Amino acid sequence: MSRFLLFFLLMLYGGSQISAQEKYMNQWYWAEKSALDFNSGNAQIKSHPYRGYSTASACIAEKITGDLEFYTFGEEIYNFKHEIIGSTGIPFAKVTDLVVIPDAEKDRIYTLVLLEQIGVGNQRMRAFEIDMQANDGKGKLTGENSVGSKSPDNLMNRFSAVKHCYLNGYWIQTIANSGVFKAFYINGSGHISDPVITAHNQLFPVNYAGQMGASPDGKWLCFTPYSDLPENAPYLFKFNTRCGTFDANFAQELHAEKNWTRAHGVAFSPNNKLLYITYGYQESQLVQYEIENISNYFLIAESPENFNQMALAPDGKIYISTHISGIPSNKLDVIEKPNNIGKGCSYKGDIIRTVGVTNFHMPKFISSWNGECRIKGDFEVKIGENHCAGSPIEFDIISDEMPDSLLWDFKDPNTPGVVSYLKNSIHIYSKPGIYFPVLIIWQCGIRDTLHFKLEVDDVTKPDLGNDRGFCKGETVTLVPANADADLWLWNNGSRDSVLQTQNAGTYWVIAVRGKCKKMDTISISQFPTLQMILGEEYFICEDEDDLVLLDAGEGYKRYKWQPTNDTTQWIIVDKTGEYFVFVEDSRGCKDEAGTMVKTLCNMKVWFPSSFTPNGDGLNDVFAGNGENITGIEVLIFNRWGEEVFHSYNIQDGWDGNYLGNKAAEGAYVWKVRATGFLNKKKVINNYYGTVELLR
Repeated sequence: MSRFLLFFLLMLYGGSQISAQEKYMNQWYWAEKSALDFNSGNAQIKSHPYRGYSTASACIAEKITGDLEFYTFGEEIYNFKHEIIGSTGIPFAKVTDLVVIPDAEKDRIYTLVLLEQIGVGNQRMRAFEIDMQANDGKGKLTGENSVGSKSPDNLMNRFSAVKHCYLNGYWIQTIANSGVFKAFYINGSGHISDPVITAHNQLFPVNYAGQMGASPDGKWLCFTPYSDLPENAPYLFKFNTRCGTFDANFAQELHAEKNWTRAHGVAFSPNNKLLYITYGYQESQLVQYEIENISNYFLIAESPENFNQMALAPDGKIYISTHISGIPSNKLDVIEKPNNIGKGCSYKGDIIRTVGVTNFHMPKFISSWNGECRIKGDFEVKIGENHCAGSPIEFDIISDEMPDSLLWDFKDPNTPGVVSYLKNSIHIYSKPGIYFPVLIIWQCGIRDTLHFKLEVDDVTKPDLGNDRGFCKGETVTLVPANADADLWLWNNGSRDSVLQTQNAGTYWVIAVRGKCKKMDTISISQFPTLQMILGEEYFICEDEDDLVLLDAGEGYKRYKWQPTNDTTQWIIVDKTGEYFVFVEDSRGCKDEAGTMVKTLCNMKVWFPSSFTPNGDGLNDVFAGNGENITGIEVLIFNRWGEEVFHSYNIQDGWDGNYLGNKAAEGAYVWKVRATGFLNKKKVINNYYGTVELLR
C-alpha cells in the first residue's frame, strides 16, 4: 500500500480507514426467531421468521443508519425484508462458525466468511461476497471468493476476526488440527491470503471449541475447549495485529476449580482488562479473570442451568445465552458493567427473553473493529524542523515495535541514488527546492511506502558579533549582520529585525526563511560601575589665601571640571562654591561627581572695656562681637560673684540692670565660652575680661 504524509504535521492523505465500530453491530439476528435492535442505545426485542435449529449465526447492519442489512445461519442469506437473496449451498448443520466482514473500499459490499465441516473435527474456510446495493437495494450473493492457495482446511470449528493494525483488512484467527495457529488476512476488497502460521508449545490440537473470541483491541485471544479433561483448560494468548502472529512464548492458563468443566463462553470487557469465561454442563459458573494478573479471578455467578456463549454488545454490556430445564432457552443473562472487577460487574439473570430460543450461541461479529496502532500511531516519523540547504536534516522513525527493515530514499537529484537503511538518518540537500523523499518499510512481509513533501530553503546565518560589555545605563542595540530573512525570532519573543536592551544576559536570534532557520548567540555583560569618590565638602578661608586640591582619581581617559573647564585629574581651587567633574574611561563608560568648597576661617572674639547705660543711645549696652563663631555662652558677674547676665547669643547685650534695678557703677567680670575653628580644627575656647560700668 502507499501512504502520503505532509510535513510537519504528517497528515495522512492517502488510504481510508474504518476508524470506529460505527453501527455494524446494531442489529442482532440469530438462532430461532431471536433478534435484538440496539439503535436506540438499549436492547429492543425484535424477531425473524426463521424457525430451524442452527449452531452459528452472523448478521450485519448498515454502518451509518444501523439498520439491518442481512443475516444468515450459513446456508441461505436473508435480507432486511427476510427474503432469501442467495445461498452458499452449504447445509447450515455443517457451518460451525461464520462472520461478516465489511468491504473497506465499497459501501454495502460484504464478505461472509464461514467454516464448513468436511469431516469429524475438520473444517475448511470459505468466503462469499454479498452486494447489498444489487437488486434495487435488496441485496444479492454475487459469488464465492478464493481463500488463499493453501491450508484453508484442517481447521477447528471456531474462529475470531480482528482489525489489522493499520491496513484496511482483518485477521481471521483460528487453529489447525495439527496444533498451530493460523491467521488469514482478508484485505479491504474481500480477498483472503494464505495464512500466517504460528507454532506454539502450549497449543494442543482441538477438534471442538465452545467459543473463540478476541479483545476489543485485538491483542488478546481466548478459546474454550468444551471438554471435561483438566489438561484442556482455557488459555489466554497474545496476538500481533500487525503481523498476524501469536507470541509463541506467551500463554496463560486460566485457573479452574475441579467442578469447573466444559469451558464454553468467552467475552472480553470493553476496556480490554477483564476476561469472562462460562463453565459447566447443567451446573455452570461465570468466572471473571484479570488479564494483566490472570491468577486473580472472581466467581461472578453460579447456575443449575447452562451458561453458554457470550457476546459484547454496542451498549457496552455482555449478554449470555442460557438453558432452562436442561434445554436451550430464550433467556439472556447480562453483565451490565463488565469493566468493573468482581461483583461490581453487576451480573443480572433473566434480563431479556427473546422471541425464540438461542440454540447455545450468540451472533458472531468482528471482535476488534479498530486498528489499534493506526489510532494511536503505528509509528511516528520525525523530520528535523530545520530544513536548510547545506545543513544536515535528520530523518527518524519512532515506534514501540520497529519494522523488520526500512529504507530512506532522499530523492535528491544532486546526489542521485543516495539512500539509507538506518532508522535515524542524516541527509544534506545542497540546494534549496521542493523534494519528495520516500520511506519504505517492510513489516511482516508487507511493504509500506510513505511519500513526503519536503521544502528546503536557505538563509544567511545571522551574525550578532562577538560577546561584548556595556556601561551602566547604556542601551545596547543588537543588529544581525544580514538582512535576507523573512522572519526574525529573538529569545525574548520579539520579531523585530533589531533588538535594544539595557540588561545583561545571553541573547539569540533566529533568521527564518521558509523552512530554514539559522541562529546566532551573543553574551553581553555590564561593565563594573565606576567608583569615583570626590568627597562631599572641603573648606578654605579666602581671607587667608587658603587652597584646596580636588582629585577625581586616576585611570580615566577623559576629565572635565566645571566651572573651571580644567581637563586634568585634579585641580587646586581658592574659591568657595560648587565643583563638578565628568570622567570617561577607555571603555566609554562615564561617571560624574560633585562637591562643595565652603568657607572656614579662624574664630575671632572681642568685647569693649566699658559701657555707659545712661539712656543717651550711645554705648548703652555691653555686647561682644566675633567672626566664624559656631556657638557661644556669655556670663557677667559682679564683685560679689553674683551672676548678673547670661546669654547664648553674642549679639545679646547687658543693659546694666540687675534684678530690675540699675546695677552699681564699677568693674564687672565677664566670661565667654566660644566654639569655632582654628587652623581648620574645631575648638572650644574660654575668654575672660572685665568691663567698667559708668553712668
